[in-house]
Amino acid sequence: MTIDEILELDKGPKLPESRERGIGIVGAGAIVNAGHLPSYRKAGFNVVAIADTNLEAAQETAREWGVPAAYRSVDELLEDSKVEVVDIAVTPNAQFQIASKAFEAGRHALCQKPLAETLEPAIELVQRAERAGVRMAVNQQMRWEGVVRTAKLLIDAGWYGELIGGLFDVNIMEHHDRLAHVAVDGRARAARVPLPLGPLLRQHPPPLRRARERRRDDRARARPARTGRVADVHRRRVLRHVEGRSRRRPQQLGPRAARGRPH
Repeated sequence: MTIDEILELDKGPKLPESRERGIGIVGAGAIVNAGHLPSYRKAGFNVVAIADTNLEAAQETAREWGVPAAYRSVDELLEDSKVEVVDIAVTPNAQFQIASKAFEAGRHALCQKPLAETLEPAIELVQRAERAGVRMAVNQQMRWEGVVRTAKLLIDAGWYGELIGGLFDVNIMEHHDRLAHVAVDGRARAARVPLPLGPLLRQHPPPLRRARERRRDDRARARPARTGRVADVHRRRVLRHVEGRSRRRPQQLGPRAARGRPH
Protein backbone atom coordinates (compact mmCIF):
# COMPACT_ATOMS: atom_id res chain seq x y z
CA MET A 1 0.00 0.00 0.00
CA THR A 2 1.39 3.39 -0.97
CA ILE A 3 1.39 6.44 1.27
CA ASP A 4 -1.11 8.16 -1.02
CA GLU A 5 -3.47 5.19 -0.71
CA ILE A 6 -3.12 5.22 3.07
CA LEU A 7 -3.84 8.95 3.26
CA GLU A 8 -7.01 8.50 1.21
CA LEU A 9 -8.43 5.82 3.52
CA ASP A 10 -11.21 6.60 5.98
CA LYS A 11 -9.33 6.61 9.26
CA GLY A 12 -12.21 7.56 11.53
CA PRO A 13 -13.47 5.29 14.31
CA LYS A 14 -15.64 2.41 13.17
CA LEU A 15 -18.79 2.77 15.25
CA PRO A 16 -21.18 -0.19 15.63
CA GLU A 17 -24.44 -0.15 13.69
CA SER A 18 -26.42 -0.63 16.89
CA ARG A 19 -25.59 1.54 19.89
CA GLU A 20 -28.27 0.21 22.18
CA ARG A 21 -26.02 -1.92 24.40
CA GLY A 22 -26.36 -0.69 27.94
CA ILE A 23 -23.20 0.90 29.35
CA GLY A 24 -22.55 1.02 33.07
CA ILE A 25 -19.83 3.40 34.23
CA VAL A 26 -17.74 2.81 37.34
CA GLY A 27 -16.50 6.14 38.64
CA ALA A 28 -18.06 9.60 38.69
CA GLY A 29 -14.91 11.69 38.60
CA ALA A 30 -13.74 14.50 36.36
CA ILE A 31 -12.76 12.35 33.38
CA VAL A 32 -16.20 10.74 33.29
CA ASN A 33 -17.99 14.08 33.36
CA ALA A 34 -15.60 15.87 31.03
CA GLY A 35 -14.75 13.04 28.63
CA HIS A 36 -16.67 9.78 28.73
CA LEU A 37 -20.24 10.99 29.13
CA PRO A 38 -20.00 13.86 26.62
CA SER A 39 -18.50 11.45 24.08
CA TYR A 40 -21.17 8.81 24.67
CA ARG A 41 -23.89 11.42 24.26
CA LYS A 42 -22.36 12.83 21.07
CA ALA A 43 -22.01 9.37 19.52
CA GLY A 44 -25.48 8.25 20.61
CA PHE A 45 -24.48 5.45 22.98
CA ASN A 46 -26.77 4.17 25.71
CA VAL A 47 -25.50 4.80 29.25
CA VAL A 48 -27.86 3.10 31.68
CA ALA A 49 -26.09 3.26 35.04
CA ILE A 50 -23.22 4.78 36.99
CA ALA A 51 -21.59 3.64 40.22
CA ASP A 52 -19.26 5.38 42.63
CA THR A 53 -18.30 4.77 46.25
CA ASN A 54 -19.47 8.35 46.73
CA LEU A 55 -23.16 7.80 46.06
CA GLU A 56 -23.92 11.52 46.03
CA ALA A 57 -21.37 12.05 43.26
CA ALA A 58 -22.91 9.20 41.26
CA GLN A 59 -26.40 10.60 41.74
CA GLU A 60 -25.34 14.12 40.79
CA THR A 61 -23.62 12.88 37.63
CA ALA A 62 -26.64 10.72 36.77
CA ARG A 63 -28.98 13.72 37.08
CA GLU A 64 -26.75 15.96 35.01
CA TRP A 65 -26.38 13.48 32.15
CA GLY A 66 -29.75 11.78 32.29
CA VAL A 67 -28.40 8.39 33.39
CA PRO A 68 -31.32 6.28 34.70
CA ALA A 69 -29.61 4.60 37.67
CA ALA A 70 -26.92 5.45 40.22
CA TYR A 71 -25.29 2.93 42.56
CA ARG A 72 -22.84 2.95 45.42
CA SER A 73 -20.93 -0.20 44.45
CA VAL A 74 -19.77 -2.24 41.49
CA ASP A 75 -21.74 -5.22 42.78
CA GLU A 76 -24.98 -3.23 42.64
CA LEU A 77 -24.20 -2.04 39.13
CA LEU A 78 -23.50 -5.59 37.94
CA GLU A 79 -26.85 -6.72 39.32
CA ASP A 80 -28.53 -4.34 36.86
CA SER A 81 -29.56 -6.51 33.92
CA LYS A 82 -29.51 -3.51 31.58
CA VAL A 83 -25.72 -3.20 31.95
CA GLU A 84 -23.94 -5.10 29.17
CA VAL A 85 -20.66 -3.17 28.99
CA VAL A 86 -18.75 -1.79 31.97
CA ASP A 87 -16.71 1.38 31.50
CA ILE A 88 -14.12 1.30 34.30
CA ALA A 89 -12.91 4.83 34.99
CA VAL A 90 -10.85 4.40 38.15
CA THR A 91 -7.19 4.40 39.15
CA PRO A 92 -5.04 1.42 38.08
CA ASN A 93 -4.78 -0.03 41.59
CA ALA A 94 -8.57 -0.55 41.70
CA GLN A 95 -9.05 -1.65 38.10
CA PHE A 96 -8.02 -5.30 38.42
CA GLN A 97 -10.68 -6.23 40.97
CA ILE A 98 -13.45 -4.33 39.20
CA ALA A 99 -12.62 -5.77 35.77
CA SER A 100 -12.44 -9.28 37.21
CA LYS A 101 -15.91 -8.89 38.71
CA ALA A 102 -17.24 -7.63 35.40
CA PHE A 103 -15.81 -10.63 33.54
CA GLU A 104 -17.20 -13.07 36.11
CA ALA A 105 -20.61 -11.47 35.61
CA GLY A 106 -20.32 -11.96 31.84
CA ARG A 107 -19.91 -8.27 31.04
CA HIS A 108 -17.63 -6.72 28.46
CA ALA A 109 -15.30 -4.05 29.82
CA LEU A 110 -13.56 -0.88 28.72
CA CYS A 111 -10.50 -0.41 30.92
CA GLN A 112 -8.24 2.61 31.24
CA LYS A 113 -4.56 2.87 30.60
CA PRO A 114 -2.43 1.66 32.19
CA LEU A 115 -4.25 -1.64 32.39
CA ALA A 116 -2.30 -2.50 35.55
CA GLU A 117 0.66 -1.21 37.51
CA THR A 118 2.84 -4.16 36.46
CA LEU A 119 2.86 -6.60 33.55
CA GLU A 120 1.71 -9.74 35.36
CA PRO A 121 -1.76 -8.55 36.45
CA ALA A 122 -2.29 -6.99 33.02
CA ILE A 123 -1.69 -10.37 31.37
CA GLU A 124 -3.95 -12.02 33.94
CA LEU A 125 -6.79 -9.63 33.11
CA VAL A 126 -6.51 -10.44 29.41
CA GLN A 127 -6.62 -14.14 30.20
CA ARG A 128 -9.63 -13.75 32.50
CA ALA A 129 -11.56 -11.94 29.78
CA GLU A 130 -10.71 -14.69 27.30
CA ARG A 131 -11.81 -17.43 29.72
CA ALA A 132 -15.08 -15.61 30.37
CA GLY A 133 -15.74 -15.23 26.64
CA VAL A 134 -16.09 -11.45 26.86
CA ARG A 135 -14.30 -8.57 25.21
CA MET A 136 -11.93 -6.20 26.93
CA ALA A 137 -10.52 -3.00 25.48
CA VAL A 138 -8.03 -0.50 26.89
CA ASN A 139 -8.82 3.17 26.44
CA GLN A 140 -5.66 4.74 25.04
CA GLN A 141 -5.39 8.47 24.42
CA MET A 142 -6.22 9.47 20.85
CA ARG A 143 -6.33 5.89 19.60
CA TRP A 144 -8.90 6.80 16.94
CA GLU A 145 -7.47 10.18 15.95
CA GLY A 146 -6.71 10.37 12.24
CA VAL A 147 -3.00 11.04 12.73
CA VAL A 148 -2.63 8.07 15.08
CA ARG A 149 -4.57 5.78 12.76
CA THR A 150 -2.39 6.91 9.87
CA ALA A 151 0.75 6.08 11.84
CA LYS A 152 -0.67 2.62 12.61
CA LEU A 153 -1.42 1.98 8.94
CA LEU A 154 2.08 3.08 7.94
CA ILE A 155 3.58 0.74 10.53
CA ASP A 156 1.42 -2.17 9.36
CA ALA A 157 2.44 -1.46 5.76
CA GLY A 158 6.11 -1.77 6.72
CA TRP A 159 7.12 1.81 6.01
CA TYR A 160 9.08 2.09 9.26
CA GLY A 161 10.63 -1.35 9.26
CA GLU A 162 10.84 -3.31 12.51
CA LEU A 163 9.93 -1.16 15.48
CA ILE A 164 11.86 -1.78 18.69
CA GLY A 165 10.49 1.13 20.71
CA GLY A 166 8.50 4.29 20.59
CA LEU A 167 7.55 7.51 22.35
CA PHE A 168 4.01 8.81 22.50
CA ASP A 169 3.86 12.47 23.50
CA VAL A 170 0.55 14.26 24.04
CA ASN A 171 0.38 18.05 24.33
CA ILE A 172 -2.95 18.98 25.89
CA MET A 173 -3.66 22.56 26.91
CA GLU A 174 -6.26 22.99 29.64
CA HIS A 175 -8.04 26.05 30.98
CA HIS A 176 -6.67 25.51 34.46
CA ASP A 177 -3.08 24.55 35.12
CA ARG A 178 -2.63 21.39 37.10
CA LEU A 179 0.80 21.23 38.63
CA ALA A 180 2.07 18.45 40.84
CA HIS A 181 5.48 17.74 42.23
CA VAL A 182 7.48 14.57 41.94
CA ALA A 183 9.02 13.87 45.32
CA VAL A 184 12.19 11.82 44.98
CA ASP A 185 14.30 11.00 48.03
CA GLY A 186 12.74 13.82 50.00
CA ARG A 187 13.29 16.45 47.31
CA ALA A 188 10.70 18.04 45.07
CA ARG A 189 11.09 18.88 41.41
CA ALA A 190 8.51 20.68 39.32
CA ALA A 191 7.45 19.87 35.80
CA ARG A 192 8.57 22.42 33.19
CA VAL A 193 5.74 21.97 30.72
CA PRO A 194 2.45 23.93 30.60
CA LEU A 195 0.76 21.02 31.89
CA PRO A 196 0.01 17.61 31.03
CA LEU A 197 0.71 15.68 34.10
CA GLY A 198 -2.82 14.31 34.36
CA PRO A 199 -2.15 10.88 32.78
CA LEU A 200 1.08 10.53 34.76
CA LEU A 201 -0.71 11.28 38.01
CA ARG A 202 -3.39 8.72 37.33
CA GLN A 203 -0.82 6.07 36.47
CA HIS A 204 1.48 6.72 39.41
CA PRO A 205 -0.45 8.35 42.26
CA PRO A 206 2.23 8.01 44.99
CA PRO A 207 4.37 9.98 45.55
CA LEU A 208 2.53 12.44 43.34
CA ARG A 209 -0.27 14.65 44.52
CA ARG A 210 -2.59 16.50 42.20
CA ALA A 211 -2.72 20.24 42.27
CA ARG A 212 -5.91 21.55 43.76
CA GLU A 213 -7.69 24.51 42.29
CA ARG A 214 -8.28 26.80 45.24
CA ARG A 215 -8.47 30.30 43.76
CA ARG A 216 -10.97 31.84 41.41
CA ASP A 217 -8.25 33.69 39.51
CA ASP A 218 -7.22 30.44 37.80
CA ARG A 219 -4.30 29.89 40.13
CA ALA A 220 -3.43 26.39 41.26
CA ARG A 221 -1.84 25.27 44.49
CA ALA A 222 0.43 22.25 44.63
CA ARG A 223 1.91 20.51 47.65
CA PRO A 224 4.97 18.25 47.34
CA ALA A 225 3.95 14.86 48.66
CA ARG A 226 6.83 14.42 51.09
CA THR A 227 8.18 17.87 51.88
CA GLY A 228 4.79 19.37 52.64
CA ARG A 229 5.77 22.75 51.26
CA VAL A 230 3.29 24.70 49.19
CA ALA A 231 4.00 26.44 45.90
CA ASP A 232 1.84 28.47 43.54
CA VAL A 233 1.80 28.50 39.77
CA HIS A 234 -0.15 30.80 37.49
CA ARG A 235 -1.71 29.75 34.24
CA ARG A 236 0.80 29.43 31.37
CA ARG A 237 3.70 29.85 33.78
CA VAL A 238 6.28 27.30 34.84
CA LEU A 239 7.39 26.96 38.42
CA ARG A 240 10.71 25.71 39.60
CA HIS A 241 10.65 24.72 43.26
CA VAL A 242 13.55 23.23 45.16
CA GLU A 243 13.40 22.04 48.73
CA GLY A 244 14.94 24.59 51.06
CA ARG A 245 13.78 27.61 49.04
CA SER A 246 10.19 27.69 50.27
CA ARG A 247 10.54 31.18 51.80
CA ARG A 248 11.66 32.72 48.54
CA ARG A 249 9.24 33.84 45.88
CA PRO A 250 8.94 30.97 43.35
CA GLN A 251 10.66 31.73 40.06
CA GLN A 252 8.21 31.95 37.19
CA LEU A 253 9.35 31.58 33.62
CA GLY A 254 7.62 32.43 30.39
CA PRO A 255 7.24 29.71 27.74
CA ARG A 256 10.28 30.87 25.74
CA ALA A 257 12.52 31.11 28.78
CA ALA A 258 11.36 27.73 30.03
CA ARG A 259 12.25 26.03 26.76
CA GLY A 260 15.77 27.40 26.96
CA ARG A 261 16.46 26.20 30.48
CA PRO A 262 18.16 22.83 31.07
CA HIS A 263 16.29 20.06 32.89
